[in-house]
Amino acid sequence: KKIYAIYVLIILCIIYTFNQVDRLLLPLLIEYVRKDIDINETQLGFLTGIGFTIIYTISGLLFGGIVDITNRRVILAIAAVSWSVTTMAKGLAKEYWQLAIARIGLAIIEAACTPVAFALIGDYFPKYKAIPLSIYSYGIYIGYGSAYLLSGYISEALSWRACFAIVGAGGMVAGIIQFFTVYDPQKSTSILRRCIRCIRERRPIEETKREIIDKLAGKVKGCNWNIRWWKTLKFMVTKMSFWMIAMGAGFRLFVGYTQVTFFPKYFVTVHEQTITQQSKWFTPISTFGGIASITLGGLLGDAFSKCFKTPIPRLIICAVSNMIAIAPLIGILSFTNTTVCYIMVIFYYIAAEAWAGNTSAIIVDLAPPGMRGFTTALYYLIMNTIGGVGPFITGFFIDHIDERSIRWVILISMGSGYIISTLFYGLSLITLKRDLAKAASYEKLNNEEEE
Repeated sequence: KKIYAIYVLIILCIIYTFNQVDRLLLPLLIEYVRKDIDINETQLGFLTGIGFTIIYTISGLLFGGIVDITNRRVILAIAAVSWSVTTMAKGLAKEYWQLAIARIGLAIIEAACTPVAFALIGDYFPKYKAIPLSIYSYGIYIGYGSAYLLSGYISEALSWRACFAIVGAGGMVAGIIQFFTVYDPQKSTSILRRCIRCIRERRPIEETKREIIDKLAGKVKGCNWNIRWWKTLKFMVTKMSFWMIAMGAGFRLFVGYTQVTFFPKYFVTVHEQTITQQSKWFTPISTFGGIASITLGGLLGDAFSKCFKTPIPRLIICAVSNMIAIAPLIGILSFTNTTVCYIMVIFYYIAAEAWAGNTSAIIVDLAPPGMRGFTTALYYLIMNTIGGVGPFITGFFIDHIDERSIRWVILISMGSGYIISTLFYGLSLITLKRDLAKAASYEKLNNEEEE
């Protein structure tokens, strides 16, 4: 079982990697895309920031509710294949509005990935969540590094359109493999499965109808249909620590989205580095530096939380990570020597990425089983709504200043995000212990009722 759980985690990580590559390709390929499609920085900030994240998070709420009541393996497979199709469609765009429609489609469908993954990881790894969730988050850094590598070499060897096509095809393959090899430990309650079972067992038609009606009414034993979205929202609305952590993660993502969107332009404008030249540094740095940081953060979070029997060390790690990352960020945007800037990027990644696994572990702990899908979607709604504002605001100011001043716009934007994020992490400590106790007592009560 442990080996299979690790396999499931690896598959989820691979799918999440394609999820990230699909959304990161556009800002990296933008200089190539602009040769065929006219896009300014504000429009780019809209497509990669608020225009993407608002749709992504609203769609995530819908998927979050569905995740808690149906077969998660099927949802993820359909979603992975579908968002891969939208990625391939971006390669066919000839106008800005066509690119925008494909991007919106990507946002709608990609929202299914993380609620499904968080719920599955919570079931497969009930005791230690920070490390599995950190490993799942490797997809962010592997995806970022892969996007740099693919956008640089494929776009130059073939075209930017071919790059979208190749990545989309890879995502479809990953989704199909997941469908045939991953088992959902939460029993499927789909109507189709019940119909097939009744037909195989040659039950009378009336009995079949009655079972389907019971299914729709949420009366079938073991069905989670009765845990409705409003019930989850009602449970979470009083958990102040949840909202504060989500706000803190939102401003941290504000920093991340701004970095992903405008670091490539910064190195092109200020250091005259092409995407291919950047990829030689950013591919290994973002992949291995990000993985090292998030793994170390997860290990420390699990170790200290177990030692002190409280999750408070997880948030302290997130806050310290934020503050340390500001120093190399200033170095990246201040030094004029290109090699020194890339060295600062190494220190930046090692310092900055310890937060993701720890915040995710606390969010999963704050939600009882059966509520984790919708809670994850709610968490991502808040986080992505705040995070998506970053590229839009930053792009707006870059459009209205001298390009050589881009460094100061990025520094002020990202530095402010780090500071505000840290403040919200601190505020969450006020009620965290009490909110976790309520979640544990709710889970215990539900288990006793089922017995």
